[in-house]
Amino acid sequence: MKNMKEEVKEIEVGAAEGDLRLWRVKEAQRQGELRYECVRKAFEAYRNRALNLVGWNVALMTALAAILKGSSMSFLAYFCVFLFIISIVGGLAILLPAKINLSGDEIDYVMDEDNYETELEIREALAIRLKCNEEKAEKILWRLEKLMRISYATFSLAAVISAFYILGN
Repeated sequence: MKNMKEEVKEIEVGAAEGDLRLWRVKEAQRQGELRYECVRKAFEAYRNRALNLVGWNVALMTALAAILKGSSMSFLAYFCVFLFIISIVGGLAILLPAKINLSGDEIDYVMDEDNYETELEIREALAIRLKCNEEKAEKILWRLEKLMRISYATFSLAAVISAFYILGN
């Protein structure tokens, strides 16, 4: 048997002790950017759904009005139009510009910040700002979700009532 020397290999452990704080901040920024990208995609999805919903509302409300033109509209028909209008208003509210910062930080803030002396301190400040922007964006998304649910509910109700009303006449 050969006499083999066992070599002790160093294991890569990444950042440790003094470097760990900087690594944490970089990772927090990376994770925040990933989460923010998800928020941005959700924001765009709500807007696209709202645009489609407004289009369907207008189309069905116009069809209902055309079908009922010349006949005396009952309370139920007016109620359906009212529901369509509520759904349209909810969809349009989603489409209004929201004060949401969906991209990186302001260049001037990063370049002109003289209160910090190290990369670590600046990165910590940027991570905190990212977290604040993320929280604001999530609140806006929560509001958009509520509006979307109301719009879909009123649209669905109006469509079903309209169908029964038209088929019943």
